[in-house]
Amino acid sequence: STAVEQRFLDACRAHGVVALVHHQSKVTAAGHDWPADVLAVLAREATMETALNMLREVELIAVLDAFAAASIPNVLLKGTPLAYSHYAEPALRPRCDTDLLIPSAAREMTARALEGLGYRRHDAVSGTLISYQDSFHRTTGNVDHVIDVHWRINNSQLFARALTFDAAHARSVAVPPLGTWARALCPPHALLLACMHRAAHLYADGGDGNRLIWLYDIHLLAGALSAEEWRQFGDVCAVSRTRQVSLDAFAATQAALATAFPAVVI
Repeated sequence: STAVEQRFLDACRAHGVVALVHHQSKVTAAGHDWPADVLAVLAREATMETALNMLREVELIAVLDAFAAASIPNVLLKGTPLAYSHYAEPALRPRCDTDLLIPSAAREMTARALEGLGYRRHDAVSGTLISYQDSFHRTTGNVDHVIDVHWRINNSQLFARALTFDAAHARSVAVPPLGTWARALCPPHALLLACMHRAAHLYADGGDGNRLIWLYDIHLLAGALSAEEWRQFGDVCAVSRTRQVSLDAFAATQAALATAFPAVVI
C-alpha cells in the first residue's frame, strides 16, 4: 500500500541508507519487483546524493590543501574516509559533515585556516569537559559544508582518551581520491571508532543509535580486516577498555546484517 511504501522510504531516510538501498535494488534480482514509485524516489534521491558528494569532495580537497599549507596535521574520521575506502561508490555513504582529528595545540591554527576559506564557527557550549570539538560552516550556492574539528577521538568522557592523536596519526592511511594530503584512521582504529560512535549515540539517543548506516560501516570494516588487523584491533580494545562496547556493536551488526565476525576475535 502507499502507506507501507512511505514508511519504507521514511525508514531508509532515517537510517541514512537511501542511496545504498537504491544501489542494492539495481544489483539484486528482488529489487526489480519493487513498486515503481518507490524505485523512482530512491533513484531521484540517490542522484541528488551523488551530486552533493561531488561538490563536497571538491570543497574538502580545498580544505585539506589549506591545512597542508598551514602545516596542520589531521586525520579524517567516521563516514567520509570510509565512503572512499570501503563503499562501492562514495555517494553510497551519506554524511552531513566531515569529521577531522587534530592535535589540541593546533586548534587556533585550524580555526584561522578554515576562516580564511570562508568558514564560520558554530556557537556551542564551551568547557574543557563538555566538548572536544568545534564545528565550522560554510555555504556555497545551496550546499552546506560542515567541518567538525575534534581534538579528542570522541566527545564522550568514557571514550575521549581511547585513542590519542599521535597514535591515530602514526598509523593513519592515505585516501588518494581526496588528494595528496588526505589521511584516515587505519582500519583497526576506524572499527574501534565506529563501535564507540554507536555506543555514544545509544547513550544519547536510545534506539536511534542503531542506525543501519553506522552498522553497515562496522559490517564493511569487519569484512575487510586481515588476521593481523584483527589482532591489532583486539590489542587496542584491551588498552582502551572497549571490549564490551565492541562486542555489543558486533552483536547488533550481526543481528541486522548477518555479519561474520571471526570466532577467535569474539
